[in-house]
Amino acid sequence: MNVDEVKAFMKEVGWGYLATTDGGKVGVRPMGGWAWVEGELWCASGKPSDKVAQLEKVPHAEYCFCSKDGRHARIAGSCTVSTDPEDKSTLYELVPALKDHISDPTSPEYVVLRLKPDPVDDPESEWHGRIPLLSGQRVLIRPGEQVPVDGGGVEGRNIRDGAAMVIAALSAEGESSVSGRGFVARGYEEFESKLQALGAQIRPAGEEEG
Repeated sequence: MNVDEVKAFMKEVGWGYLATTDGGKVGVRPMGGWAWVEGELWCASGKPSDKVAQLEKVPHAEYCFCSKDGRHARIAGSCTVSTDPEDKSTLYELVPALKDHISDPTSPEYVVLRLKPDPVDDPESEWHGRIPLLSGQRVLIRPGEQVPVDGGGVEGRNIRDGAAMVIAALSAEGESSVSGRGFVARGYEEFESKLQALGAQIRPAGEEEG
């Protein structure tokens, strides 16, 4: 699924869900007033809102666009809140529906969320049907599809994320490295030894193969 196909899918679905955090609480809400502007995903928002307050603390967000049959595309990246009059005017003209909700595009209560996506890769062209296991990658996979994954280097940033990265690494072909071992060790007792008992080839970094 390449970038153009992802954009077409987003247009087909229409609404997406935006997730933000302040480092503690997480908020998810439907968003409809969006448009692509020079490689960035822009979306309209009211300034006195939880999502704006969260983005001002943690300028990173993720959108998820999902169809009724379970197909979905996730787009994540750095996200800033723009009050620039030119940005506001540009989005206001690109999304006619905004005129039904915002009477004055110069209003200080109207802002633009500008998300610069992490790389979105096209596995069919660049990797010939294979996806490399890398942190920060987003691809669209339809239910029932089996896409081979090549080993790589990933980072676990919390307990569940770290465990998921280990499972993904075990599913990939070839050797993978997963940082953030301490998170997994704190959350899952004897995680490595239990996986080894199931036949997993896993060892701490720097330890020689036995």
